Amino acid sequence: MEEFTFRSSNKENMIHGVIWRPEGEVKAIVQISHGMIEYIERYADFAAFLNEHGILVIGNDHLGHGKSVNSEDEWGYFAEEKGGVLLVRDLLLVTKRIKQEFPLVPVFLLGHSMGSFMARRYLINFGGFVDGAIIMGTGNPSLATLAAGRAITASLMKMHGSRYRSDFVSNMAFGSYNKRIENPASPNSWLTRDEAVVEKYDNTPENTFKFTVSGFNQIFETISYIENPKLINRIPKNIPILLISGEEDPVGGYGKEVQKVYKALDKAGIDDLTIELVEGARHEVLNEINKEETYRFILEWIKERI
Repeated sequence: MEEFTFRSSNKENMIHGVIWRPEGEVKAIVQISHGMIEYIERYADFAAFLNEHGILVIGNDHLGHGKSVNSEDEWGYFAEEKGGVLLVRDLLLVTKRIKQEFPLVPVFLLGHSMGSFMARRYLINFGGFVDGAIIMGTGNPSLATLAAGRAITASLMKMHGSRYRSDFVSNMAFGSYNKRIENPASPNSWLTRDEAVVEKYDNTPENTFKFTVSGFNQIFETISYIENPKLINRIPKNIPILLISGEEDPVGGYGKEVQKVYKALDKAGIDDLTIELVEGARHEVLNEINKEETYRFILEWIKERI
């Protein structure tokens, strides 16, 4: 693993990134857009698997995450405004960086959870820069739900400032996610059935901070943006897209919201569109007890499109 840094599109933060290189020929590149309240190095095991098959993996800690902060006080904070725009522009800077080194190698953008929302925004605005996309652990909440969330967080921002952290908003966002799990061992059991992964998550500071109200507000704005049919139509039709989520993932409405995203992309005329709902899996399909099956499925999907 190689580490690198670059100046964020916000012109202030230095963004932390990593590259996992395979030995020998680089056959494809997977760029990872990680999820909310995590960091890029959580993908090391998946990256090692792809490296074994000639695939280079690159990614960065988003603004407000991991090592891309000036202090821990910035965890969960993007910017005063347009946080989603900044995150996507940072993703583009990473794409351009690796394409300079490998201009003829296909690049696949993989976005998980919050990172999937940013990846979908990326495809709308910069889709021509990548050769395929893997949209993982995504959702499609109603516009009414998003409007309510934006109104509540905007009100709290006015009252307490953009860096305020609200237990109410955090509970509104995550509080119901364990409802289908009998006797959950942790508030984060909805992430995966692998209890060792959940235990490590629960004891890692980079995974246990509370998001700021402005961060929530800007995520809600991004989801509203990517659900606009007119904007979905901007995605290049020739980009292969894989939608993959766990059948027991509450973020995707236990598969129902993922199917809505599939229908929206299909209506927009995407030529090569695949949906895979992993049986029994919760939110983090790359950290599930059957993760090797998911690894192989994604690998075969990529190999068929190189």
